[in-house]
Amino acid sequence: MSNRQSMLAPNVSSPCITGAEIVTIALATKILSVVASRVTDGRGTPQPDDGATEAHRESLVDELLSVVASVNAVDRSSFLEHVEAFGITPEEVVDVYIPEAARRLGKQWETDESSFTDVSIGTARLQSMVREISAEWRADDASVANAPNILMVVPQGEDHTLGVMVAACQFRRLGVSVRMLLAQPDADVLSMAQSRPFDMIAVALSHADRIETVRKLIKMLKSSPVPMPQVVVGGPMQSLRDDLKRVTGADHICSDAADALRLCGIRHGARDASKMKDQV
Repeated sequence: MSNRQSMLAPNVSSPCITGAEIVTIALATKILSVVASRVTDGRGTPQPDDGATEAHRESLVDELLSVVASVNAVDRSSFLEHVEAFGITPEEVVDVYIPEAARRLGKQWETDESSFTDVSIGTARLQSMVREISAEWRADDASVANAPNILMVVPQGEDHTLGVMVAACQFRRLGVSVRMLLAQPDADVLSMAQSRPFDMIAVALSHADRIETVRKLIKMLKSSPVPMPQVVVGGPMQSLRDDLKRVTGADHICSDAADALRLCGIRHGARDASKMKDQV
């Protein structure tokens, strides 16, 4: 019997596993991020502009997989210092290397090369690295009066968390203020959308059985007596169905941060990351 068929829930009492590191199985298997889809050559191979050779990139992804398998957080910090010495920027780590490592983790689970627990923990640690690297990539709507202000929503039951985190990093690097809602009831999403003048609402959609959930959410938003901004749906489903705009009711289907802003007519400009702060 395969690992997938005989899979049991992870042992959360293990001293090597923290609560933050227990993530859903779908996150491990549907891990290819919003941004990763745009930096591939159509075969699933990252195409960064970091100047590294293909062999070197492969070795760095392998090293990253080893690092997230380690219980020692120091190893992850050392990896970031190591790649920086080779001229690889933090942006490239988030946009290319982490999504590719996550994609491989999902593949390892599908092919029974890694256990559910190992893949889940590795994915959670990649998420932690994204948070650490992007700590200074924050857009402050108070520092620039006309900074774009968007709401990013991961609907209830959706598990495309890593991809949304990577996308949020890209928006922030473009000077956009991002407010995120993760797995909140539709009523809470509507309340937040009505509470301030957002320039765009982005909704994550990673697999087909969440289409109806997203459709209902968008219908609720568009039925609001308070004027709503344009709604953009993004995620892996974009490459699997060509009728998402019609079936979800979204204004646009897009998985590229800059393109999404352009489609919504939002002007932006990247700013000094050292001066960026996020909304509370």
